[in-house]
Amino acid sequence: MSYPQEIFLHHNLQVIYTDKVAQIFDDGNTIMIIHNPPLATTARKIFDFVWSTLPELPELPELPELKEKRGYDQGQITSCVDAGCG
Repeated sequence: MSYPQEIFLHHNLQVIYTDKVAQIFDDGNTIMIIHNPPLATTARKIFDFVWSTLPELPELPELPELKEKRGYDQGQITSCVDAGCG
């Protein structure tokens, strides 16, 4: 699957950790960390919503040990919490 470059032009990153949200800009040169529990909760809910709309991950038969370590094959990753973001 490919995506139009104009949608993902800036490569900014958002990280949700406990009650903080970090925004990484300018190719990693600028990082803004916001300690705000309601904002972190909202960001986590948005992540969970988007995650729930995605198709299931494809099978990885060539890497069974990696697949098992990540929990993909047992359906353990079903939310932001399961994916490790809080």
